[in-house]
Amino acid sequence: MYGIRGLLADEAAAECPYGYFWTAGRRTAPDDVESEFVWKTDYKGDSDFTPQAITYTNWYPGEPNLMVDTDSCINILGMLDHKWINLPCYYNLCSICVM
Repeated sequence: MYGIRGLLADEAAAECPYGYFWTAGRRTAPDDVESEFVWKTDYKGDSDFTPQAITYTNWYPGEPNLMVDTDSCINILGMLDHKWINLPCYYNLCSICVM
């Protein structure tokens, strides 16, 4: 089996600067730095989605951080051994999609 790490490494090398990938993870209340992170499912817009609990995490040490009140979305960072960090949702990065 090839695995997500191999897939991300190949994709990052081909298309994505620094290997940043968006996931479907985001805060339940984007303007509240203390709100929990969930997976967005059945996406219908920024505030209209069905939250799904996150049961597995792979945060980089010190993440999620509260450095910026807009750090509301989860991404995977290839150059940090595919650990998770939180960043503002408006950054233009590659995405991981479930089909």
